[in-house]
Order: sequence, then structure tokens, then C-alpha cells
Amino acid sequence: MANAMSSEPQCACFHCSLPVPEGVSLSVRIDGEARPMCCHGCKAVAEAIVNSGHEHFYRVRTKPSATGTEQVPEFLRETRVYDLEPVQSQLVHRVSGTLREASLMLEGITCAACIWLNEQHISGLPGRGTGSD
Repeated sequence: MANAMSSEPQCACFHCSLPVPEGVSLSVRIDGEARPMCCHGCKAVAEAIVNSGHEHFYRVRTKPSATGTEQVPEFLRETRVYDLEPVQSQLVHRVSGTLREASLMLEGITCAACIWLNEQHISGLPGRGTGSD
């Protein structure tokens, strides 16, 4: 029976158009229909779009949104620049005393809206930059 399951076409995320991973069962009600989502990030963004009254976004779009991968410059995809100590030293800044601030790169996120959602969430975390780690 596993072969029958694997031969079925893979479902695409209604928000970002990427394949919905096997075993993921997430959806958002858009225009009265449950639409499949590939991850909790796409689900949260789609719900935010619908709940803010912008459901028409999905009706008027002409192609899938650009992904984070498409928006990252080529040299960042091809190199491990963030592993280099000189680069890391440029990403962490002293705010005052032991308080530090860092710029982060989250890997594996392909949806531009999901990247924005993560940025918003991280910037609002209590205790961020406290140096208590």
C-alpha cells in the first residue's frame, strides 16, 4: 500500500506553493474552503492575512510569492560566510555592559512572509539581548 501512497501527487501549500511534507496536516479556511499549508509559519501568516481582512490577496495574486531562497543573494547561498569569525564579530554588537545584540540568519525558511513573521516574533521576545545565556 505504501507504493500507492507514494505515487499520489504531492499536495502544494496554498500560501507558498511548496510541497506539503508527508504527514503534515495543516490548513486554513480561505474563501470558505480548507486550504493546505506546509508548515506552521505559512499557517500563521495565512491566518493573519485572512483575519486582517486581506483574504483578497489570495484571489488577486497571479503567481506564487517569491521565497526567501529567491531573495537571498547568490554569494550567501554558495558560501558559509556566517561561519567565519571575522563575519560573526561584525554581527554581534555590544549595546552596553554585558548587553549584546546579534543579527541572526535562520536557515531552511523559504517563504518571504514566514521570514517576516519570524523577524517580528523574535524582535518581540521578552528578555532578548539580556546576556543571560
